[in-house]
Amino acid sequence: MSKPTLNPRLAGAFALALAVPFGARAQTADSSASTATAQDSAIALQEVIVTARKRNERMQDVAISMSELSPKDLSRRADVDLSTLTDVAPNVVIDDTQEGPGSPAAMTIRGIGVNDHERSIDPTVGVVVDGVFIGASGGAMIKALDLQSVEVLRGPQGTLFGRNSIAGAINIVRRKPEHQFGGSARISYGNYKDLAADGYVNVPVTDRFALKFGVAQDRRDG
Repeated sequence: MSKPTLNPRLAGAFALALAVPFGARAQTADSSASTATAQDSAIALQEVIVTARKRNERMQDVAISMSELSPKDLSRRADVDLSTLTDVAPNVVIDDTQEGPGSPAAMTIRGIGVNDHERSIDPTVGVVVDGVFIGASGGAMIKALDLQSVEVLRGPQGTLFGRNSIAGAINIVRRKPEHQFGGSARISYGNYKDLAADGYVNVPVTDRFALKFGVAQDRRDG
């Protein structure tokens, strides 16, 4: 009895038919994996650098309840002064007392605050501007002019910022002067002749020295 033989052409065609679907599946799987990787990288959280402990650290490494506004976040807002930043973090209230000169501010974090402009009364929230601690209500209503970042630190901050920060601290960093000429200006007008304007000018002096001037004004009848 003779043994059955397989046509070489038929065998090759059969092998090719088996290989094509697996190759198509492998290619589809690879493209799906690359698409998923691209989507993951697109929605990945950006690394946030903060200075809440007076040094540059990643926000996720800082054991403090805090909220932070980056330069990109600040560019989307139209903040005038510290009072318009009251919505940047939960359990934070910032009001302008409108009492006496010096722009006194009444700030409350987690329900702990003082609403008084007297110099003899210590506030519970401290304001830090470029490393300078403002431990009084007067002068704490900082203008939101050319800000680099804003950090709201909830909870007692006496270890790093001293007294008058039992409820927390607001750390404000302004943009440093740059070695190129530039500037920015904003103006708004409302009812009762409400006129608010602010701006700054950056002036390079030498390759290693630059100046920045800022001005702000707010007037309203009634």
